[in-house]
Amino acid sequence: MESKLKELLRLIAALTRTGKLEWAQENKNELDHIAKLNGREFRIRFKYPLLAGDEGSDAEAAEFSAAGVIFTFYIGTEGFERISEILCAAYPNYREHNRKMTKEIKKMVSELRRHLDK
Repeated sequence: MESKLKELLRLIAALTRTGKLEWAQENKNELDHIAKLNGREFRIRFKYPLLAGDEGSDAEAAEFSAAGVIFTFYIGTEGFERISEILCAAYPNYREHNRKMTKEIKKMVSELRRHLDK
């Protein structure tokens, strides 16, 4: 990821953590998030691609827009991780959900390591 974009996302996360940048869910859904600071608008929008034959899908992409430019980050990338970091700082329920998922993944890793060590 370009270094200035990385820096921008880190600054947005830091401002969100300190409460200087507040996010709101647009249209009362969990797909669209918006924040404004000094006349600048920042948006995060999750994408849920539905593949033919699949029951459904999770948020596999996040669009981040600022200054009229849209960046798309896919799950598993550094950009998607930064978006998650921002939303964890913005919303207690998102933070708790992430904490539970991380705990469960650590538990699975530990169990699988025990099987490997046998």
